[in-house]
Amino acid sequence: DPPPRPPRRSRRRRSRRGALPQPADDAGGGAAVRRGVPEQTWRATQDEQYLPPAPSSRSVVGGWGALGHVSALACGRSPFAHLHRVPHEHCEAWASVLADVLAYVLEATTQEGQVRGLKWLMAAHDLFLRLPPRGGRRGRAQVSHRFDAWTRGDCAAVVRWWEADRASATHPLHGVALDSTARDLDRSLLFFAEGHVSRACKLLTGGGLASLEDARILEQLWSKHPPRKAAMPCTPSGGVSFSAPRLRLEPVIRELDPRAGTGPSGFRNTYLQAVLRPFTDSRASSALGLLDRFASMYAAAELPAWFYFLFMQVQLVAPIKPHAGSDPPEVPDVRPVGIGECLRRTIHRAVIQSRWPTT
Repeated sequence: DPPPRPPRRSRRRRSRRGALPQPADDAGGGAAVRRGVPEQTWRATQDEQYLPPAPSSRSVVGGWGALGHVSALACGRSPFAHLHRVPHEHCEAWASVLADVLAYVLEATTQEGQVRGLKWLMAAHDLFLRLPPRGGRRGRAQVSHRFDAWTRGDCAAVVRWWEADRASATHPLHGVALDSTARDLDRSLLFFAEGHVSRACKLLTGGGLASLEDARILEQLWSKHPPRKAAMPCTPSGGVSFSAPRLRLEPVIRELDPRAGTGPSGFRNTYLQAVLRPFTDSRASSALGLLDRFASMYAAAELPAWFYFLFMQVQLVAPIKPHAGSDPPEVPDVRPVGIGECLRRTIHRAVIQSRWPTT
């Protein structure tokens, strides 16, 4: 049976949930935010001109085409909060999902098939590992329903439930503003319990994060990201040659911080660590090797340009800098920090390690 439907909400509230973040209009401070930034630069970061177009109608066939009507931008940015770890009982199913999706990407023979597979890869954790609308037994059952539907080949149901959660006004979102003190206290207790004493102390004694909904903070961040004076070259200059390495991600994945920050999609390091377990299913056991092949393909620049454009996105946060005076300023001084995708960071680290001289 499908998971229970969320309670009905007003059309007005539903239209706002799950929508991608939009820039503030001029009346709401958008002009102040964009001050000093070329209009074409602002536009280039807000539209999908670099991304493949999505069909306007939903596929009636289903299967891998069930995600075809969803834009690549929506697949690469998630409004949801996610499970911190893959539940133990679903690790093999999650590894099988990754194996199926990666195999589809690697074996695609057409541009359309490659686009379809990369969309599934970017959205896989969002489709299966987003937090259910409610906790307890019913919440755990919803996660099981998602993996069961995939096992049956009902991709359309997985996408349909995902879209329903995006439209729901009751689903937990990672963008919801929480009390900063309570949030930092909860995280510091987790760090203490896991033995990360220095991280816990730093969190408790730090200034926290500034709200990105404050137009004054956004203007400050814009001022600390001046436009580039000269365009970056598309290819290396000076006759630099680069041989694409054959990567092994397992040593890097084992060293990943399970509580590291996440990028715009919400993909976590723990989702990679889940595939390191020994599995009885051969398909699940192949996930790590397929990840290696995909990472090598990525490092060799064999994927389409739009995927690199989207995969290089960062989640911008604004930690408040320490203030020496007794009275804090009305507008705190912040430090812009961009958090990239965990999978991308893992691949980049593997590329760097592959170039380290062996002793």
